[in-house]
This record gives sequence, structure tokens and C-alpha cells, in this order.
Amino acid sequence: MCKVLLAILAFFLPPIAVLLDQGCTCDLCINILLTCLGLIPGIIHAWYLILCKEKTVVTNVYVQAGNHGTAPPAYQA
Repeated sequence: MCKVLLAILAFFLPPIAVLLDQGCTCDLCINILLTCLGLIPGIIHAWYLILCKEKTVVTNVYVQAGNHGTAPPAYQA
């Protein structure tokens, strides 16, 4: 989603903007707590996450090995 639209949404509903930008992470929980303490801290935190913090991308790489060697002596034919 466009960062400008998220920043505008963060002014009115900071946790929703963080949810759309970061997903369901601990940043969302922190933003909900800050918004409950006061709207201004929630807005500032949401703007920081949207405009300054880089998104982390998790990449899983699976490698399949071809030859695992010989079987143990008890299992050889």
C-alpha cells in the first residue's frame, strides 16, 4: 500500500495502519499499547514504522543433499 495513504490512515487509526504495513507482529502490539496510553504516541510510533523502518523479509532456503553415504553395517544387504 502507498506510504502516503498509510501515513494519513495512521493519523486516524494508528494500529490499522501498522497492521496493513507490518502485519501481525510485536510492532502492532506495541502500537496498540501506545495508542491506548494516548493517541499522539500511537501516531508517532505508526509514522516511524511506516516511514522509517525497513520491512524485514524472511526467506527460507531448503537444500536437498544428493548422496548421504553408505548405510550402517546392520542395514546393508
